Amino acid sequence: MAYGKKNMNPQILKLREDVGSVDKNLIRILEKRFEITNKIGEIKNVNGIPIEDLKREEEIINFQQKLTKISPEFVKKLFKLIFEESKKSQLK
Repeated sequence: MAYGKKNMNPQILKLREDVGSVDKNLIRILEKRFEITNKIGEIKNVNGIPIEDLKREEEIINFQQKLTKISPEFVKKLFKLIFEESKKSQLK
């Protein structure tokens, strides 16, 4: 059964607003990350440096997994997706 907002618990509504705010910030942070990695890609392309650096990617994943209580497998999947998108935009 679906409930409208007027029937929703106020605490849940507030928490959902908070989640929405975090989601907006996540997108902004990812946009900034892609801007930076695109600049790195430009420098690599000009200097003939390969875009992909699998050793560095694994180092980043391992480091990030140690910083959080989030599932290590989730962190790995997330960063693999981020790396994949970064490489796509760097190869354009």
